[in-house]
Amino acid sequence: MIYDSLNIKIAQEQYFSNHKTHFMKFIPTVVIIIVAFLSTGVTAQDANSLINTHIEKTGGRENWERIDGIKMTTSVNFKGFNLPMSIISTSDGKQAMIAQPFGQDIVLFASDGKTSWAKNPMTLQTEKLSEDQADQMKKISDIFPNPLLRYRKNGFVANLVGNATVGGKNTFKIELKETESMDTTIFYLDTTTYLPVRIEKTVNNELNTIEIKAYQTIDGMVFPVKFSRNGTDAEINTIVLNPEIDQNLFKFPG
Repeated sequence: MIYDSLNIKIAQEQYFSNHKTHFMKFIPTVVIIIVAFLSTGVTAQDANSLINTHIEKTGGRENWERIDGIKMTTSVNFKGFNLPMSIISTSDGKQAMIAQPFGQDIVLFASDGKTSWAKNPMTLQTEKLSEDQADQMKKISDIFPNPLLRYRKNGFVANLVGNATVGGKNTFKIELKETESMDTTIFYLDTTTYLPVRIEKTVNNELNTIEIKAYQTIDGMVFPVKFSRNGTDAEINTIVLNPEIDQNLFKFPG
């Protein structure tokens, strides 16, 4: 499944909030909704076993490792106008969000793996992200295509906190904690399907909650396609694995 879009979403909102626009608050970027977890676990071994089962039930480790790129399409309602969007992520750290008004591509946000930049949707001025924002985007690219796939290599520690009932479903409550920053996100894994039903992540003292409502199997891989973030519904229209990508999308136009 795709998990890093929660972090992409948060980074985008932080950038555009500096420009006093709420445009990005409606954009459900889902090239991977971040899976990460919280608290004092039972044992790391228990959590690792659950994570391995999750990986196998969503397509298998070998298939996840074959993914070099993901392209998703969605749409957002902006001031009564339905705006098509595309979100692209790659295994070598490239990312892009593209708005497509009237069939025209406008890159709102991109990174070539080294330089991250964004375009203010109101002024269309392009600016490089700050060092802190760029570092955050680097962390997102490191967990492609699934933060659970190589969580230890990426500097995370997993713990099984216990069990919880979420939306009437029994879940495993797992913590993924970043050893460097100690940031945590709570991940609720259905005890039957091993799919996440809720993800909670706190950034800058703001709690972001993702409720995942539906999944779809694409080329044998399982992806979330309907979810709600802090009460706002979002839906992914299409997902393409290993698509052909124009590399110029990621370059800073300066």
